[in-house]
Amino acid sequence: MVQLAIEGNPRFRLCDLELRRPAPSYSVETVEHFLRRYASQDLFFILGTDAFAEISSWRDYRRLLSMCNFAVVSRPGWPCEELQRLIPAEVASQFEAREGAWVHRQEGVRLLPVRVTELGIAASAIRSLVRRGRSIRYLVPPAVERYIWSRGLYR
Repeated sequence: MVQLAIEGNPRFRLCDLELRRPAPSYSVETVEHFLRRYASQDLFFILGTDAFAEISSWRDYRRLLSMCNFAVVSRPGWPCEELQRLIPAEVASQFEAREGAWVHRQEGVRLLPVRVTELGIAASAIRSLVRRGRSIRYLVPPAVERYIWSRGLYR
């Protein structure tokens, strides 16, 4: 579905690294892979404030937060202005406020709050609509919508 969603956009490229790994796959391993592959690049892990609020439950999250930059995007009910409050207490002292971001004192990586126009579209809501036989038009790209319906997903 990701391939269908990004089709025709040259700025995106699908990576199935996590699908090829034996389950479970952990973000810290994925970031390690990309740091090796793109060592000279400034990498960003993009996630919503709702997901960032749960980061302390992720495998090796302390190390993960020191490995790369994080772009923490506002989500409905989770404004990015709350980013400081969402940094896990165990690592909060390792970050300092600097130029609109939270910067890791030793590694220099940043936690950047990113305010976006919030769309109240959640994957769980889309799956619920499909389960009830309701339209998901305009919530996903047309090719993804066709894929979901043709394969009977989420029913």
